[in-house]
Amino acid sequence: MDEKVQAEEQDFLLRAIKALDEDHAMWSRMDPATGANAQAQRAIARRRDSRLKQIADLGDKIIIGRVKVDVEGRQEDVHIGEYPLNVEEREIAEWRAPIAAAFYQPTGNKYGKVTERRSITVRDRDVVRVEVDTFGTSVHVPSGGLIEQRKLPEQEGKGQQVAVPEAEPAIVQRLRAEETILEELSRSRDNQMRQVVATIQEDQDRAIRAASDVALFIEGGPGTGKTVVGLHRLAVLLYNKAMAGVARDALVIGPNPRFMEYVNQVLPSLGEDAVEMADVRSVCLAELPEALVSKLNFVDHTDPFVERVKGDALMVDLLREAAWTAPQPFSFVLVRDGTRARFEEEEIRELLESVKARVLAGAISVTDARRVVSQRLIELAAPRFRQSKDASVVSQAQRRDRREAEAEARQAPNKSRAADRIFRRSPGRAEPDAEPVASPRLLGDQPQVEEIALRGNDAQMMVVVNRLLPLSDAEKVVRRVFEGGAQEEPGRDISGALLRKYVLGMTQFDLGAVTNADIALLAAAEQILHGAPMKVGHVVVDEAQDISPVVMWSLSLARVERNSVTVLGDLNQRTVPGACRTWEEAAGALGLTEWNQMSLELSYRVPKPILEFAKRALPDGSRVLAPLGLREGEEPVIDNIGHSPTLADIDNALRISGEGDLIGVVTTDPVLLATVRDRTVFVKPHEAKGLEFDTVVVVEPGEWFDGTDEARRLLFIALSRPTKHLAVLHYLPLPADLR
Repeated sequence: MDEKVQAEEQDFLLRAIKALDEDHAMWSRMDPATGANAQAQRAIARRRDSRLKQIADLGDKIIIGRVKVDVEGRQEDVHIGEYPLNVEEREIAEWRAPIAAAFYQPTGNKYGKVTERRSITVRDRDVVRVEVDTFGTSVHVPSGGLIEQRKLPEQEGKGQQVAVPEAEPAIVQRLRAEETILEELSRSRDNQMRQVVATIQEDQDRAIRAASDVALFIEGGPGTGKTVVGLHRLAVLLYNKAMAGVARDALVIGPNPRFMEYVNQVLPSLGEDAVEMADVRSVCLAELPEALVSKLNFVDHTDPFVERVKGDALMVDLLREAAWTAPQPFSFVLVRDGTRARFEEEEIRELLESVKARVLAGAISVTDARRVVSQRLIELAAPRFRQSKDASVVSQAQRRDRREAEAEARQAPNKSRAADRIFRRSPGRAEPDAEPVASPRLLGDQPQVEEIALRGNDAQMMVVVNRLLPLSDAEKVVRRVFEGGAQEEPGRDISGALLRKYVLGMTQFDLGAVTNADIALLAAAEQILHGAPMKVGHVVVDEAQDISPVVMWSLSLARVERNSVTVLGDLNQRTVPGACRTWEEAAGALGLTEWNQMSLELSYRVPKPILEFAKRALPDGSRVLAPLGLREGEEPVIDNIGHSPTLADIDNALRISGEGDLIGVVTTDPVLLATVRDRTVFVKPHEAKGLEFDTVVVVEPGEWFDGTDEARRLLFIALSRPTKHLAVLHYLPLPADLR
C-alpha cells in the first residue's frame, strides 16, 4: 500500500469526521414544531430521527472508497460512503447514488469511464488499508451475473430466454477489495446478517441496480450473497423512489421467523427502518379473520404428494369455483315507495353468468362481483321504477275521472246509461252483462312472482344481492374443494384439475391439523372472496424456491406496480413439497408475462473445499448449477464416532472452531434442539436455510436423510452453512456420495 495514498485518505477521513459531527448537531437542532401542520411535523420528526440513527450506526463506514470518472471529458473525483456528506470542497456520495455504480461496476456502468478506484478500509476511524485499481485501455471484465430477459408466452405456457449480456464474460472475476473481504470473513459472526456495502462485488451490484420496472429473479447458491443483494437492491429502490418523490412502502417475505430475525437489521443499518418484514406463514395468516386464526393448529406436512397437490396453481381455479355460491336465479319484483320494478329469471341468469366468468378468470373478487350485481340492478331498476310511477299517475287520473262520472251518474235521471259509461271508461272492469273472468294467478296460468320490498335507497339493493349471490367465508370455500372430489379413482388420461379433485376428496381438511399448504389455501380463498388486503410498492420474496404457486399467486395481488417484485432463491435448495419447480412456474403464478433473471455464480463466503464437499450431496444433474467457490479453506472433518452423537461429542468437534466463532449445530435430536448456549444456535435442517455460521456441526444426517431428492437438497443446505469450518458427526452410514 502506498503510504502517500494512505496519508491522503486519512487526512480526508479526519475532515469528514468533523463534517459528520456538524451534520449530527444540525439534525439534533431540528425542531418538528416548525412544520406547518401535524402531518408535516411528523414527517420532520421521522426524517430527523432516521438521520440521527443512521449517523449513530455509521461506525467506520464514513468512507468505503473513492472513484475517479471521466464523464464526456469532465473529470469527477468522488468518495463513496454510507452517508451523504459535503466535506469542504469534496463530496461523499451515498453508496446508493448513481455515481456509486461507477465505483462498484468500473467496466459496466452507464455513468462514465473509470480511470481509478480506491477501496478504503477504516478501523476505529483510522485508514488501515487502501486497495487501488487503475483502468486504462485494457480493462478488467467480470464473469457471471449476466441479466437475462425472459418472457412467458401466453399460449405456449413455457418460458423463453434471451441472454442480454452487459459485458463480455471472462473466466474468473477478480475480487474487489480482496484483502478487506478476507479480513471481514475472518471476523466472528453474530446472530444477525450484516450489510455488505463495503464489500459489494461487481456481479452483485449489477443485480442491486437492475431496472425496477421489470420483475427480477435472482438465483444464487450458498455464499453468493443473494439475500444481502436482494435487501441492498430494495434499499436502492427506496432511495430512487425518495429522489422521485413517490411512495416508498415495501414488504420483505422470508421462509420462517428464524430467518426473518437473522436478516431484520440489514435494512435499518442502511437507513431504511420502515420496511415491513414477515415470514410466509405470517403473511398468509394476516389475511385471515382473527376468529378463524384462533381455530388453527399447525402440524408439519404429512403426505408429500398431497402437499404438492395443495400447492399447485390449479388449486386457485378450484377455489374460485368453490367460492361461487349463486343459487338458481328467479323472477322477482322490487317494491319501493309504492313503485315496482320487475326482473325476469332469464335476465338475472345472464347477469350472474357474466359476473361469474369474471370471477373464475380472476378479474374480480366475489365481493367485487356482488358490487357489480348491485350496481347493475340499480341501473336496470331505475327506469322501471319511473315507469311504474308514471303508470301510477295515470291510474290516479283514471280513478279521479271515475269518481267524477259516478257523481254525475247519481245526479242523472237515467242511471243505467251513466253506469254503462262508467264501466266502459274503467279499464279492467267487466260489462254488467258479461260473464265474470277468474284471475290468471288464481287459475295457476301465471307463476307466483316474489315481491321484495326496499326501503327507498340504493344501498338496500344488497338485500337482493344477498339472495342472488350470498357471500361465503374462506373456511367454507376450502372445505367445498376438499368435499367436492371425484367419486371414482381417475385414470391417467384425465385432466390435472380432476386428478386434484380426486386427491383432495380423499383427504380430510381439519382446522385442528393444518399445514402451511392449508394456510396458503385459506389465504387464497380469502383473496378470491374479498381481494388483496395489502398494497405495497415493492415486494422482495426470499428463499422463493420453497414457495408454492398458490402462495405466489396470493403475493401477486399484494403489489401496486405489476412488475415491482424481486424474487430470490436457489432451485438446488428446494425442499418443500408443492414448491415451484422452475422460475417459469413462479413467474406464471405471479402473473408475470416478462421478467429478468440473473444468476450469481460466485460463492464468496463458503470455502471452496467445504462447498465442493456439499455439492456431492445434490441430486445428479444439479451439481453443475451450484456456484463456484473462490476462497481457499480447510477441508471438512467427517467423524464416525461409533455411537449416537451427544453434546460432549459436539464439544469435542468444536475444537476446530476459532475463539468467538458463531456456531451452528444442525440436528433433529429434540434434546440437542432444547439446549441453550451462548453463541451456539441449534437448528433443524430446514431451519438452517439462509443462515450463516462461522463453524457448523451437522449431527447424524442419517436420521433424516432418506435418499429422496428433497433430502439430498436438505443435506446440501446443512453442509453449506459455514464460512470457516465444517464437521459432520455420525454413527449411521452416510450417503454414498459423501463417503
